[in-house]
Amino acid sequence: MQKSLLTKRLSPAAAETLRRYLTALLSLVFFALGVTLMSRSQLGISPIQSVAYVVYNRLAEHTTLGTVVLCWNCVQVLAQWPLLGRFGWKQLVQIPLSLFLGVMVDATGALLFWLQPDTLPARLLTVLCGVAVLSMHAPLELVSKLDCYETMLACKAIYLA
Repeated sequence: MQKSLLTKRLSPAAAETLRRYLTALLSLVFFALGVTLMSRSQLGISPIQSVAYVVYNRLAEHTTLGTVVLCWNCVQVLAQWPLLGRFGWKQLVQIPLSLFLGVMVDATGALLFWLQPDTLPARLLTVLCGVAVLSMHAPLELVSKLDCYETMLACKAIYLA
């Protein structure tokens, strides 16, 4: 059986962890690209990012969409504290992921600087592409099972301690 490059250099557990993290990061790239496409269409955006989009449209001269997405996601993370009654490592790990998402929104925006649809058919096509790309986020996030995997590792560490 042929070993992959990852398993030749890493232990199986480390290779699995790396695979899960890379899959989760790839899902965030799809999310960022979908948000960028939908915002360029000027026809609507994902409901979870709609507040960030409205704030961005008010502050467009002073900031970028990625910065506003980062700030809005951090607000959502901090809002979990009173809602859940606790604030743990699972909530804190979301902040670097929010930073990565904000950077990816700005990076995809820079890559798609040329995309300025001006007719209704072009805008419809752009928003449909955005929805299709954004829809790839959820399956990749689920395939990575990163939250389940990290919970299992934490339980193992507590059990073995």
